[in-house]
Amino acid sequence: MRIQSKLSLLFGICIVAAAALSVVNQFITSRARARSVAAAEVAATAGGDVRLGTPVLVINYVDDWAQPSPTVPTSDAAAAIAPTPARETLVMLPNDLKVDITSEVETRFRGIAPARISRHHAAIALSFGALPSTFWRPERNIVSAYVVVVAGQRNTIASASATFNGAVQTLHNIDPQVWCSDWHSLAFDIAPDQLALAKPLQVQFDITVGGGDTLVLVPLGQSSEANLRSNWAHVKFVDQLPTTREFSSSAVTAHWQTSALSTRLRSHYSNASLADLGSSLNNDRITLQFIEPLDIFAMLDRSTKYGMLIVIVTLGFVVLFDFTRATHMHWVQYGVVTFGLVLFFMLLLAVSEHAGFNVAFVVGSGAIAVLSSAYLFMVFRSLRLGASFAAYFALCYGALYTILRSEDYALLLGSGLLLVGLAVTMWFTRTLHTRNLATA
Repeated sequence: MRIQSKLSLLFGICIVAAAALSVVNQFITSRARARSVAAAEVAATAGGDVRLGTPVLVINYVDDWAQPSPTVPTSDAAAAIAPTPARETLVMLPNDLKVDITSEVETRFRGIAPARISRHHAAIALSFGALPSTFWRPERNIVSAYVVVVAGQRNTIASASATFNGAVQTLHNIDPQVWCSDWHSLAFDIAPDQLALAKPLQVQFDITVGGGDTLVLVPLGQSSEANLRSNWAHVKFVDQLPTTREFSSSAVTAHWQTSALSTRLRSHYSNASLADLGSSLNNDRITLQFIEPLDIFAMLDRSTKYGMLIVIVTLGFVVLFDFTRATHMHWVQYGVVTFGLVLFFMLLLAVSEHAGFNVAFVVGSGAIAVLSSAYLFMVFRSLRLGASFAAYFALCYGALYTILRSEDYALLLGSGLLLVGLAVTMWFTRTLHTRNLATA
């Protein structure tokens, strides 16, 4: 009867521990949300996400036909109406496009919340084909022509320069109402007589732009090539994946090679207006996200999900020693041990925000293992059992750390830990029935 009562009590303690772990998990979620908000505010002050579009050639022209000869209208005939000149815009996409980007990413802090700030230098080389002969008509007059490029959001460009057919050009801003109110666009003007040359137009841009932890590229060339080199080794590739990529401990390089046949961008926007071309940033694109090498809140969330496994396995080990040695531990002593197991996860959160997950895990597990094994040594009054508990705590926390770091093998390792726990339980309970017979 005593054993049944104690097991019922232990079941109640486990329920309380599960509720406490749920509270800790909610606290982790709220801290993660607050940290994300702080990081987003820091990134916004630096310009937010970096958006780099493909330079396009914009030609505004008017088809103005000769006015008909004036005639004297009769009293019963309407006056002749002169045709209105047709105002049109032609947007030309490049034939060949090459973008070389060098990215530098650093971490800044608002309080204890880190945020990644980036600075990208982009060297863009492209060429436009000569205007087709069918474009030139006697009635057609070019009003203006310019090459425009989307380069991030407003107030994010540190420096920019451009050349056209080898000549340095003067850049100016495009009216945000014409392009897009959220983006920063630069352009340089082209003389109409330069468009009449029957040869490709060579354009180069050198742009340095700052922002947050996301970089977006839009390859609109008939043949597009992009190269990236970053000092931040932890890059997540979204949308178009690189053709080749290399990672090291301190840098990453990536290469993209695409054509108009492999994406839908050019087919959708070859005859687009400026507003439509701007919306292409929300379709096929190259997106890079500079992420944390180890998201401590994701690790903390996973650790609390495995928390009940550690509590049950550890309490089960203590119960086995209690039953086999007949020490008759008090329920308060079980509660103290359980409280230490739950406190570990709170320590893990508190220290992780300041020293990182790995250091926090060593500090938290070491403190709880030493404190709990010393307490159990005094309960059982055995130095050997105290050392055994210390080794057991080290084994459990080592297994938990391995499970957290090995996401692909987490289920396998967790199942293996339960199997080991079952084997230990079978060993220590193999003679319980003989003891009951002896006392009967």
